[in-house]
Amino acid sequence: MDPSAREANSVVSCWTALDNVNLSNGTLIIEPFPRLVDATTEKVLELPATEALDDPEYFLRYHRAISSRYLTELDPATAVEQARRNHVRSDCANPAPSKSKREGALTPDDLMTIIETCPIERQTPILVEIPAGSVVFLSGFVRHCSLGNSTSLFRRAFMPQYSAGKVETSEGGLVSLAVPCEE
Repeated sequence: MDPSAREANSVVSCWTALDNVNLSNGTLIIEPFPRLVDATTEKVLELPATEALDDPEYFLRYHRAISSRYLTELDPATAVEQARRNHVRSDCANPAPSKSKREGALTPDDLMTIIETCPIERQTPILVEIPAGSVVFLSGFVRHCSLGNSTSLFRRAFMPQYSAGKVETSEGGLVSLAVPCEE
């Protein structure tokens, strides 16, 4: 992720395949957020649901923190090999966390401390092969890329991006054709 984007508004891309997308013509690779690991038990931590994620400021703070924990960039060939070995396909999805209030639930600051200090492990990348007309929604905080096209044909996609506000570089300039939507 571009370091200057960490302070920007969140971006959501709507990656729409105009042609079938597969391994030969440039499939997407998505690397899920790193998993937090309990340092004493070495087990993956399941973060509890928190109503704080409903607050836009906290939502951005949370996603900036977790995305800052990505390990070094993964080589695309290694990502493909890992995804194939583990049979990770585009139809894999994590269920949305339940929103339940519980006594003794973590505060937003407690959750940030856990995210910022726990050891992490890399999750298996996901190869996203999709038919023409399908849409993949991508958060700007989630690491992703396209593979190269080894065919003699174009692989076309339409990708509008949306944000809650202006998207600026660290120097304050507008990114690309970033135009705010107003009521």
